[in-house]
Amino acid sequence: MTPASTTRPDTPLARWERLGLGIRCAYNPGQPAVIRHWLALGLKLTQGGIAQELPLLQRSLRLLLQTAQDEALPWFWRSVCLEHTAWPAARLVSLLRCHDPLGAEAVHDIVQHARDTLLPWPPT
Repeated sequence: MTPASTTRPDTPLARWERLGLGIRCAYNPGQPAVIRHWLALGLKLTQGGIAQELPLLQRSLRLLLQTAQDEALPWFWRSVCLEHTAWPAARLVSLLRCHDPLGAEAVHDIVQHARDTLLPWPPT
């Protein structure tokens, strides 16, 4: 069983996961503020000891990058998700820099690759 399937539906972690699903599927691409809310909720989860920071940041960055690279989603939503990778990527690099410098460099490379594939506007 995965942690997501064992999470009670009324917990803050379950709410974070549901918001993430909505972001990944672009349920409401006209409301990019939901991404900031989702990231802020993730920060609260880590500060409150509900979730570990490193795995949560990795999941956040992975979800935003996957969404940004999903050509089935609206370009605007993909670009907003790509913009929001800045905070989790920076925090992740900060955490990895001491213990895994190659991992920190890989984060930079992955984000840059996503930028290169999404831009420029208009999409072709």
